[in-house]
Amino acid sequence: MKNISIFAKVIVSYSILLMLILFIGAYNYNQLNKTVESYHSLLRDSTVIDDVRSMQVDFKKQVQEWKNILIRGHVQADFSKYHGRFLNQYDLVRERGAVLLRYPLPTRDLAILQQFLKAHQQLQSEYVEGVALFSASIYSDYQSTDALVRGKDRSPTDLLDKLTANILHHIKLERVAIQVETAQVKVITVSVLIITLLLASLLSIFLALTISRLYAKQERIAVSLSKYLSPQIHKFIFSGERKVKVETHRKNLTVFFSDIQGFTQLTDTVEPETLTTLLNEYFNEMSTIALRYGGTVDKFMGDAIMIFYGDPESKGCKQDALDCLLMALEMRECMKGLREKWQTEGIYEPLQIRAGVNSGYCTVGNFGSEDRLDYTIIGGMVNLASRLESVAEPNDIIISHQTYALVKDIIYCEKRSKIQVKGIAHPVQTYRVVDIHEKVRKAHAELKDDLHKVLEKIYPFELSDDERSQIGKILEDKRDKLKVDV
Repeated sequence: MKNISIFAKVIVSYSILLMLILFIGAYNYNQLNKTVESYHSLLRDSTVIDDVRSMQVDFKKQVQEWKNILIRGHVQADFSKYHGRFLNQYDLVRERGAVLLRYPLPTRDLAILQQFLKAHQQLQSEYVEGVALFSASIYSDYQSTDALVRGKDRSPTDLLDKLTANILHHIKLERVAIQVETAQVKVITVSVLIITLLLASLLSIFLALTISRLYAKQERIAVSLSKYLSPQIHKFIFSGERKVKVETHRKNLTVFFSDIQGFTQLTDTVEPETLTTLLNEYFNEMSTIALRYGGTVDKFMGDAIMIFYGDPESKGCKQDALDCLLMALEMRECMKGLREKWQTEGIYEPLQIRAGVNSGYCTVGNFGSEDRLDYTIIGGMVNLASRLESVAEPNDIIISHQTYALVKDIIYCEKRSKIQVKGIAHPVQTYRVVDIHEKVRKAHAELKDDLHKVLEKIYPFELSDDERSQIGKILEDKRDKLKVDV
């Protein structure tokens, strides 16, 4: 009887324990579902805020095109061009609004969106009336036209700002909720693991599921962190090949600095949203090129980029320097396409990049404290690269003699003047990068053929003495230019 009582107590105890495990497991599963739902809601709101901001940009562009009609549309051709752009921006705003209406927005946000669309439609009616008035005045009476709609874009703008603020507030609350739910899941998971040790045979499946969920979460965190680190550093940290602690070492590196000439002036004339889009597009293109050539993107500083080659991975000093300059040449070529694209989007300032490159020994590693580290490089060679970038002309790549000595067999460079750099006793010889030798020789061959064709068309007896003298002087000057200092 005593044995039966003990057996019954054991059964009851294990039954209660099993029920507790099942309850904790069910609660954990429910919390995970809530977290997933919150995460999906956050993703949806992130998509919504992107669409709302795009609609803000399109609306501001529409207002800007209206101003362009009044300021620049004083002839038929210009009026038609800006009026077409104006109507196109109106259509884009309406399309964005139609997309947003399909989202399951909260009642308050939906009401604000509908108010904006109504106000936007009313503003468009005012604009149409203004266009008719301006056209009737043969594109001259811009003052009366401007007075007709002046300030009426304020209400739609305020509604969009209010909608954006509401959605951002939702996102903030959802992030806090996810953090709280995630913390709760962590606590519950630890409890389940402790209990599982007592009944491993019964709870092995649940343990495997819990570990897989934790692993998936760590993978998501690792992917998120990779956006803030260079791929090389991310690889070394997460593979365990390099310790995350304060340590530095000396290494022969090639350092690259570049910035956008004219960007500072552009900030005074372009809307911040447009400027942000432009800068992000520029950084994305330049970073893609840098990573393709194996460069370590150190940091973005305003419109400037700092990249270095030789750490944490190196192909040798010569190849590192060559990869850096090949990257710089491709960046310069890529900038041509970006410049043309930006001009079609209303950025009339001809933005150009300039770059400086230097090779030498630098101190590289983790700088900072035990709680906050920054992987970067310091030293006189870094300062010299920055100085070379600051003296470069727009669209130029200026390098030091150390870099030139490493790449001169592949890259054609022009010798430039020496510069004095603070911290270096002697003047620094500089060179301007033209292109790889193969492309330069091909270009020279084409020019030589063109020159022969031009000279064959010159008939001295058909020229006056002055004309023959002028042509002779030009040829003498060009012959002097071809003399190379060895």
